Amino acid sequence: MRHYSLLYGFIFTVLIAGIALADEDPVIFYDSFLKVSTNAKSIDELKPYLSQKNLNEMGQVSKEDEAFFLEFMQETRRTMKRKNISSKVEGDKATLTIEAVSTTDNTPIDGTAILVKENGSWKIDSEDFTSNVVVE
Repeated sequence: MRHYSLLYGFIFTVLIAGIALADEDPVIFYDSFLKVSTNAKSIDELKPYLSQKNLNEMGQVSKEDEAFFLEFMQETRRTMKRKNISSKVEGDKATLTIEAVSTTDNTPIDGTAILVKENGSWKIDSEDFTSNVVVE
């Protein structure tokens, strides 16, 4: 019986450490946001990840526009494969630099995500992605 107690204690400790690390590491937080945003059934599932500024702006958006935004974001996520991500943390702000590629035509995509810490947790403040399309 004691072996099981030690095993459960170890698993519990690892899970708690993982949750604490997710709050501290902006890249882990962002990866969690990406996973949720790709599979979300409604914009409400994203709200725990959004900054207060974003939540305030969403309060002014119609349900139809929310649905359009979610569909657009999910389509973008499905057609983009991340290659690299780096982070720079300055106090309660983290800037993530994202390198990705389009899965439809292999076009390089550069992105920046700004996270802010609110009540001790990272939140998405903004995201910006641009394709590096060469026009000849």
